Amino acid sequence: MRYNGRNLANWYPTGTQTTAKEKIAARNARYDYLYSPAEMAELLKGQLELMTKTSVLALAFNNHFRIKAIVNAIENLRLLAGEPHRADVRIGSRGAQGDEMTQRNL
Repeated sequence: MRYNGRNLANWYPTGTQTTAKEKIAARNARYDYLYSPAEMAELLKGQLELMTKTSVLALAFNNHFRIKAIVNAIENLRLLAGEPHRADVRIGSRGAQGDEMTQRNL
């Protein structure tokens, strides 16, 4: 199962990206998505159902911008193991572009 994120607002960029910087920014915007705890629980239900039908299940989180794939992969592992969230993780930066920090307990 591959999870790319649900950033529909940025999945199909408007306008034409001509420079490498514009193309990279459009790509990053597409994958800039952090699954919420409720969404992670929903994904887990689908995984558990599929695991009753197969002996092996591979998961890939492709919402890689600002390490969000890693955060969601760790959350997924903890949910599968039945463990509670533990450590605080801060994602993003507060910079000239007004990016917001996201905090998630892992």
